[in-house]
Amino acid sequence: MRKFLPILLILLSYCSPKFQPDKFSFPLEEESHIELKGVPIYFDGKKCITDKGWSAVIQEENGKLNLKISRNSAAPKITIKNSNPRLRVGEDEYYGTPYGWVIRERRGKIKWKRKIGAAVFARPAIWKNYLFVTSLDGHIYAFKRSTGALLWIGELPGRGKYPPLVIDEIVVAPSLSNKIRGFFLNGKKAGDFKLEGVLKFPLYQLPGKRLAAVVYSWEKQNTLLQILRKKMGVEIELSPSTKINTREGAEIKAKVFGFYSPVITFRINGKILSRGEDDRVLWIPSREGIFKIEVEVEEKGYRRSSFKLVRVVSPEKESYRSLLRLRQSCYWKK
Repeated sequence: MRKFLPILLILLSYCSPKFQPDKFSFPLEEESHIELKGVPIYFDGKKCITDKGWSAVIQEENGKLNLKISRNSAAPKITIKNSNPRLRVGEDEYYGTPYGWVIRERRGKIKWKRKIGAAVFARPAIWKNYLFVTSLDGHIYAFKRSTGALLWIGELPGRGKYPPLVIDEIVVAPSLSNKIRGFFLNGKKAGDFKLEGVLKFPLYQLPGKRLAAVVYSWEKQNTLLQILRKKMGVEIELSPSTKINTREGAEIKAKVFGFYSPVITFRINGKILSRGEDDRVLWIPSREGIFKIEVEVEEKGYRRSSFKLVRVVSPEKESYRSLLRLRQSCYWKK
C-alpha cells in the first residue's frame, strides 16, 4: 500500500480543481498623483497635510475624483488619535497584541488565540471565513476565522505596519516599503505594485476600486499622494496565431485580467459571435479577407475591449494562386 501512496497523491492533485489566475490578477495602475513639499504628518483618507503647511484634498464630483492643492503659511497643529486596532464583526472582536498574539473575543471571553512571529499593531481584515493579519515580522497571516486555524503565511516586502484590504477576492497587503503586494485567497502571490516612495499611512479604499496612498520620496524629499486603480483589461490570443484559413478556422481566447466574473463578448467585423461567460470560442470564417476580431469584457459597469486585424485565406484559392506563381516563374517551351 505504501508503494501506491505517492501515485495516489499525484492523481488526487491532478483531479483537484485548479486555480485560474487569468481572472484574478492583481495589477494596479496610477490614475493620478500630486506632489506636496515636506514630510506627511496627517492623512485621514480625504485630506493630506505635510509639516510645511502643504495640503491636498480628495474630492469626488460626478463620479470622478479630483485632487486640490493648497498651502498655509505655517504648519497646522494636529493631534493624531491612535486608532483602535480591533475589528468588530457582530458580537466578535478580532485584534492583535504587541506580544504577537492574534485573538478572537466574544462578549469579553476569548474564543481562540494564536501566537505569531512578532507584534501586531494593524487592524485585521476579514473576508467570509478568512481572517488576515499583518505583523512587524514582515509577513501576512491567513487564519480560519471561526477556529483560528492557520491557513498560510505570505512574505511582505517590508514590515507589516498597515492593515490589509480585500478587493475582489484579492488580499492587498501594504507594508512599510515602496511596494504593495497582493495575494490570492489560496496564499499564492498575485503581484507587486511599486510606489514612488515609502508608504507612510494605511491605504484608503476610495469609490470605484481606487486606492489612496501617501508616500514619501527620500530622493525628492517631498510627499506624493497617489491615486491607484485596479488595472482591468483583456488580451486576444489566436490559435493558430498565423495563417488562418476558411477550412480549419481559429480558436479565439480572451485573456482577461482584473475582472472577477465578467460577461465576455466576441465580435467579428462588428457582429456578435458569442456572448456569455466563456473565455474562448471557435471561429470558422466563410470567406477570405481582412477581419476585425474584437473582444469586450464587462462587469458591473466596468468595460474594457481589445481588437486585432487578421487575414483569412482559402486553402483552395491559395493553392491555385501558388500554382499560378509557379507557372509564371518557370520557362515553358512550346
